[in-house]
Amino acid sequence: MEGLCRIAELLPIEGELSEGLRGSLIIMAEKENKTKNFVLRIDADTLAAIEKWAADEFRSTNGQLQWIIAEALKKHGRAKKVKAKSENQ
Repeated sequence: MEGLCRIAELLPIEGELSEGLRGSLIIMAEKENKTKNFVLRIDADTLAAIEKWAADEFRSTNGQLQWIIAEALKKHGRAKKVKAKSENQ
């Protein structure tokens, strides 16, 4: 966690960060550590259709692709089972 707190030191922000902003930066850093990057080759027509679909649903193209993949995984029973919040509490 100590390394995550240092993210605030790396940002070009003058003055002190509020605790809320510092917490948000830590959460964002933790979230980024759970994602993997990869290159996707896709034809221009398919990408254009995905970009339009994303815009229609107020998502980024990347967010739309993540949603499409997640829905396909659920539909085909390939998604990991996630416990409901009430079960975790």
